[in-house]
Amino acid sequence: MESITKRFQTTKIYKFDYLFYFFLIIAILSIFFNVLNYFNLKESIQDFDKFDSGFCEYFIITPSLQSQIENKSIEFSKKDIYVFPELENLKCIGRVGEFYIENNQIKGYVYTNTKLVNYIILIFNFSQIIFHYFFNFYTKKKFYSLLCFVNLILFFNFYNSINLVSYNFLFTSFLIIYFFENEA
Repeated sequence: MESITKRFQTTKIYKFDYLFYFFLIIAILSIFFNVLNYFNLKESIQDFDKFDSGFCEYFIITPSLQSQIENKSIEFSKKDIYVFPELENLKCIGRVGEFYIENNQIKGYVYTNTKLVNYIILIFNFSQIIFHYFFNFYTKKKFYSLLCFVNLILFFNFYNSINLVSYNFLFTSFLIIYFFENEA
């Protein structure tokens, strides 16, 4: 019994390891729920007469989900939604909003906000770089895994809002990491 407690005392979990695990759990849960909502959307479209077009209820990865179900074509287009001053619109980014039937077609909008997604990518990447290189919060392995994993989650969850600036922020942050690792 004493050896277990001594072993537990020697393997301390640092305070900022909790931050790492928090980001990891949030990212995994968000992908899990969004994938479930995506499959729920596909099933709901097949029974459009019973279809509940609730506001921002269904997640969609790409707006080009163009298919034919029971002689009805499906077409989604992107529509910008503003988060400020209505913060509840935050849950709508990357989700399907309004549905309607027009000329035997099911049409809908996927809500996006590229400016907010770019700010999220910028703030997260550069704060993690500062935390790692200036304050030494993470080990190198945890830093790389956190940065890569969270960026993949962001790109998956906000795929419709990603633009060239988002890729630029990602590339710039990895370029900064490269320069920090290989400084002369």
